[in-house]
Amino acid sequence: MPQPKLFVESLLGPRMRLFALVVVVGLVGGLVGAGYVGTLKLLERGLWPTHWSDTAHLGVLVAVGMAIGLLTRFLGTPGDVELLVNNIDVLGGAEDLRDLKSLLPVSLLCIAAGGAMGPEAPLVQTTGGLGSWLAGRLGVSTVDTRILTITGMAAGFTVLFGAPLGSAVFEIGRASCR
Repeated sequence: MPQPKLFVESLLGPRMRLFALVVVVGLVGGLVGAGYVGTLKLLERGLWPTHWSDTAHLGVLVAVGMAIGLLTRFLGTPGDVELLVNNIDVLGGAEDLRDLKSLLPVSLLCIAAGGAMGPEAPLVQTTGGLGSWLAGRLGVSTVDTRILTITGMAAGFTVLFGAPLGSAVFEIGRASCR
């Protein structure tokens, strides 16, 4: 039974710092994810298509599209979750968090108004980026940065889908694609 032994070693051995960081990133990622989902639900109350007539919703979509265009113009592009996934294998995680300043409001507005964007990629990019950021601030190795990035991404999936086991399957699927 090597699994319990590895767990005990992670609590008591030299990897204790990484274990503590995984817990911190998981908790912070969960809180950020809950904040994102809560904000999305609030915005949906006012922007969702079922609250408007077809003509009025067209106006909402035009206004949201203009707001997204302005946000992108002044805050920069929202980034690319595929780039984050590629950087996990190359750099261990995200390069920086600058993309998040436009990703969060753009994704929230688009999704809340009934746009084609889904919450999965923005939430995973946000929580994974936070894991990478923390790893970079603490100067951990590339391997540990990769672990913390995936932990953040898994926390985002856990909040979004309400299924902690789904986040483990996420990493198994990602690892099998390499």
